[in-house]
Amino acid sequence: MLALTVVWLALGWVAGKLFGVRAGLHDVSTFWFLALCAPVCAVFAVVSSIRWIRGWRDLRPQLTADLAAAEVQEERYTFVQAKRFQEPEHGGLMYFLRTADDVVFTNHDFESQQLGTNGEDPLASSYRPQTRLVIVRTPSSGLVLSRQASGNVLDVSEPVEMDVDPEQWPQDDEPCSIPWDQLEARLGMAAR
Repeated sequence: MLALTVVWLALGWVAGKLFGVRAGLHDVSTFWFLALCAPVCAVFAVVSSIRWIRGWRDLRPQLTADLAAAEVQEERYTFVQAKRFQEPEHGGLMYFLRTADDVVFTNHDFESQQLGTNGEDPLASSYRPQTRLVIVRTPSSGLVLSRQASGNVLDVSEPVEMDVDPEQWPQDDEPCSIPWDQLEARLGMAAR
């Protein structure tokens, strides 16, 4: 709607200069133009939202299977190292935790994201990666029911600035396919 209004006002200015036609912000023609464009923009917004929602993965069959099976999976991890990355838009932190057998686990710090969104320091987040993690999830849908961290707090360095689109970020509470020694090269500033 804003783009259409700007285009209309620019065309009105050009028409005023060339032909002496009035089509400014306070003109009746502008009111009618906006009155006609508002429903068109509303329909466009609804249609694009519906398409976006239809693109979501439907978890209902998997959740039904999980309820019918009445079982959960318990995953236990012991971590030996941690790396911290920071997304540039809001400053949210993402941690990569390495096990002794080189499994790289991803953990998003949602508190830091909220702090950054509110204009506060994301590094003030209370989250600290620890050496042990137990995750309980549903087997079919993969929905995390609980996560319990314990053990010693892992040392982390200053955050590495992420330079990849959010669609390319590894999933939260999941093992990551990126090897430990390639994290900076594939997700950091060196990635582009």
